[in-house]
Amino acid sequence: QAAGAIALAAARKGLLETGPGRALFAANMMGLALQMRRVRSSLTTGSLLRDALERCGITTMPDPTWRMIQATVSPVINFVPRRTRPVERISMPYASLAEVDPKLDRLYRRSSKGVKLVHQLVGRGSYSQWLSVDIIRPTKRRAAAAGPGLPVLLNIHGGAWTTGDKQVSGRATLETIAAEENVIVCSANYRLAPEVRLTDMLHDCKRALHWVKENIAQYGGDPAKVCVSGESAGGHLTALMALTANDPRYDPPEFTGREDTSMRAAIDFFGVHDILDTLGHYATMNGRPEKISNLTKHMERVVIRKSLADDLDEFESASPSHILDRLMKGTVEAATGAQGTNCVKVCPIMLVHGNRDTLTALDDSIEFHDRLVRLRKAEKRPPCDVFVTLPGARHGFGIVTGPRSAALAMAIGSFIHHHCDSPLSGIAKL
Repeated sequence: QAAGAIALAAARKGLLETGPGRALFAANMMGLALQMRRVRSSLTTGSLLRDALERCGITTMPDPTWRMIQATVSPVINFVPRRTRPVERISMPYASLAEVDPKLDRLYRRSSKGVKLVHQLVGRGSYSQWLSVDIIRPTKRRAAAAGPGLPVLLNIHGGAWTTGDKQVSGRATLETIAAEENVIVCSANYRLAPEVRLTDMLHDCKRALHWVKENIAQYGGDPAKVCVSGESAGGHLTALMALTANDPRYDPPEFTGREDTSMRAAIDFFGVHDILDTLGHYATMNGRPEKISNLTKHMERVVIRKSLADDLDEFESASPSHILDRLMKGTVEAATGAQGTNCVKVCPIMLVHGNRDTLTALDDSIEFHDRLVRLRKAEKRPPCDVFVTLPGARHGFGIVTGPRSAALAMAIGSFIHHHCDSPLSGIAKL
């Protein structure tokens, strides 16, 4: 729209008769053509999502065409102040930093104002917000019309395990879900590397999940209808939470075993599933084959802070693909009557990945979904996991309002409501 307006103004003022004017016009037309190509590819999102849901027996997603057209022709919605949107946002702490990590708390209190400002400028937020959750819910009038006991979606932000903030992660998609899909959204922060290791991040996410289940009723949510979502590194943590629900080996140290960390469903946006890069998806994804992928190096040096060669078991225990292999082995042994086998029911998982993602490997998500399909066959359960590849989508889609985020919100809302209304969905007990 901006390119078209500039070209029209140039034509009216006669600037097209000059060389620079014609060059400007050509550049604007090229930009407009490129943007229209992107819009056209994003408009296919709705039908792809709807078809994928229907293959898993979810037929409740409405036709997204009109809402996608609205998002396409109204980009000004990105600049509308939050107070005019039909949602309200409340920030609450889910744990005390002084109790969970006294050393980090002392570091925070000694830090200068400059250090605290740098943390906020690079997208890490303030120390005081690291163990907090934002509750995004429909306004009172909309919530009253929807009725009590709304489903809840806990979102885990991305950022390579070292950065990111709950107020930025998937903002457009999450606020649309809260406003239009009758779902209460909770967006959580957690401690980040290098101050803490991956295990601590997972513990924080489980603390947030437990807090939501204990407290969401007073905000209009149903604690028995909690789902979890995440993007990129948050998608990795979401997959870990789904596969280790109610597993005491992955619980925070203060948990007593009575805390319920299961969920009804999980939504994983362009997440990481094999941090060992066993099949070389990350080592070859950018056309330059590497002996050890940058992902594995990052996990060794910053996130896990151990060598893969020295502690293979810890890497496998933090890799959703390898955990899924162990669960599948346990399921097969249980089916054959093996003694002492723990069989965990994995909740339904929705995987969404763009085919132009250059940061997380699409093939990694495809392989993870294939493992899920094999697990469902071993469990003798019908297909319940959704996998969608979005054409033209890059890493981090869903932050800005557009046709893709509008269709995603509708699909996620349908996925959540379907599995929250199912009495057997998401049961995960050892």
